[in-house]
Amino acid sequence: MNLVEEKIILSKEGLTNKTDGVLNIQLLSQKERLVRALKFGGMCWGAAIFSVFLPILHFFLVPGLLLAGPVVVFIVYKQTKLILSGSGECSSCKESLNIQKSFYRFPLSIVCNKCNNSITCMKY
Repeated sequence: MNLVEEKIILSKEGLTNKTDGVLNIQLLSQKERLVRALKFGGMCWGAAIFSVFLPILHFFLVPGLLLAGPVVVFIVYKQTKLILSGSGECSSCKESLNIQKSFYRFPLSIVCNKCNNSITCMKY
């Protein structure tokens, strides 16, 4: 498991002041990506097997989940990085922000707990 820190810029649309933040990123190896993708695909297929026992719903759930399995595997396998955590300062109220685990994609949107403003995270 490779962990790196990445600097980000936090800003609110319409405000000129911007603050800095840090993200803790996990770089996934090819083996980790494959294992993770197969777990997610297995969950889809497991849910498909379970949904066989649901009357009426199984007509939609079983085929849908069986088709979703390979799609989910492909999407999860393509992810090479994950955001584990992060921190920064709200650009409007200067309150400390905690960033939760999420997919690595930008711009990332966070809601401040104090002022309820939507804060955008961008790469440095």
